[in-house]
Amino acid sequence: EQMNPLLLEYSPELWHAPVGAYLVKKEAGIDDQNVLTAIEFHTSGRPDMTLLEKVIYVADYIEPGRHFPGVEEVRELAEHDLDRALIQSLKNTISFLMKKNQPVFPDTLATYNSLVHKNN
Repeated sequence: EQMNPLLLEYSPELWHAPVGAYLVKKEAGIDDQNVLTAIEFHTSGRPDMTLLEKVIYVADYIEPGRHFPGVEEVRELAEHDLDRALIQSLKNTISFLMKKNQPVFPDTLATYNSLVHKNN
């Protein structure tokens, strides 16, 4: 089991997701691939996310300790439309990174594009 080496070229904030999935498997003995995949992609997203993956991604984005522009809108959307909440969270993340002249991880862009195509 190896972390995607491409992650090393992007923000360290992404790294804890695959490391977390590895530790949950090795230390907690959880081998449910659906759970492990949801953990692995909860920071970057990926195209064709399952319902569990979407829930974990959005839950992490809107957790109560987070306070930043746009999070309240995503919290409200999450109560009624998980896909719209996910799309908005991705838009916020992509916009934030672009404003800071930071690269956007390819899976994040692919996730956004996939969801927009499916929901339009």
